[in-house]
Amino acid sequence: LGNTGKYEAGDRVYISVNGDREGRARPVDARGFLTGVYRDEVLLAAAKGVTFVSDRQSDRENGYNIGEVEVARALEQECGYGELQDEYGRMGVWRPKAEVEAAEKAAAEAAA
Repeated sequence: LGNTGKYEAGDRVYISVNGDREGRARPVDARGFLTGVYRDEVLLAAAKGVTFVSDRQSDRENGYNIGEVEVARALEQECGYGELQDEYGRMGVWRPKAEVEAAEKAAAEAAA
């Protein structure tokens, strides 16, 4: 199902955004805030604490995926989310920042 407008904390929501091409739909305004359907769906899902899935950081840095970069910034700044890598390093996995910080702390303690 896609963009149902109804989300639960256990949902995984994939975000895909136009890259650097002519006529692309920008997910954010000039100030970096989500706009349109991106704003409506992402903020609604974030309020429920879903897991967002997007391109991993290395794919966002390739110069073409500028929309993915914009969404990553909005997830951090507007939604209060932080990024984890999936266990295989193939996708960016976004959770509420407090959960990301707790996971990072637990990993650091386990490694010590």
